[in-house]
Amino acid sequence: MTKIDIKNINTAISTWSGFIYQGKVALFHAIKLLTEDSNPSQFNLQLDSLEDFAVLNGEEIISIHQVKAVKSSYYSTYKPEFIKICTKSRKYTCVNVNFHLL
Repeated sequence: MTKIDIKNINTAISTWSGFIYQGKVALFHAIKLLTEDSNPSQFNLQLDSLEDFAVLNGEEIISIHQVKAVKSSYYSTYKPEFIKICTKSRKYTCVNVNFHLL
């Protein structure tokens, strides 16, 4: 019988839990829009395309969101993602950019 070396097994558990957290944040944000906006039926929630999620009104981007499930209090941990989302916001001319941290 061959023994499996646990250290060599590839797993998507950490990635999957990040996607679950991302989905929960997107769902929370969508519910918040439904309860706070006077006409929420005009919005569309777009997952994992423009960014981790985005809110659109037709083809107009209302907001883009980056979600990180990494526990760190250091700016350097998130700096590459801050730069990336700022670059995208200029590309899409979106001024409502959100960064959600665990």
